[in-house]
Amino acid sequence: VSRLEAEIGTELIYAIFEQSGRPPMEATMRILLVEKDTKVLQEVRLRLERRNHTVIAVRSFSEGIRVGQVDLIIGEVEAIGVARALRHDGRYIPLIVLTDDTVGARKENERHGHRKVAHHIVPKPFILADLVQKSTSVGAEL
Repeated sequence: VSRLEAEIGTELIYAIFEQSGRPPMEATMRILLVEKDTKVLQEVRLRLERRNHTVIAVRSFSEGIRVGQVDLIIGEVEAIGVARALRHDGRYIPLIVLTDDTVGARKENERHGHRKVAHHIVPKPFILADLVQKSTSVGAEL
């Protein structure tokens, strides 16, 4: 098993050769994807774009992105703080967290009590199809 397959699961093998056979759909969401690992970033971006989402893919929040113009954030634990700050300013953007530390992410998500920030906390390595499904389910709630 390659390092990349270990990080995003064996679904990658199928994703490379996938042919959708579906008619084109309208773009359903504008997704901000924040991931440090370039290969994971590219594979997740590709899969979400195949589902006709518009994806802004960056390696960190410091890349000067305009967070307020997206429908969903997918990122690591620091994304919880960004989403919490946006909510404090009255802007609600759903969040999916990708992490090696699910315990730490859950604690950060529940910090300050009553309201959780992240819709899903996805442990790494993850199966790409599962992440896409979670993204779709969050989009359906919007």
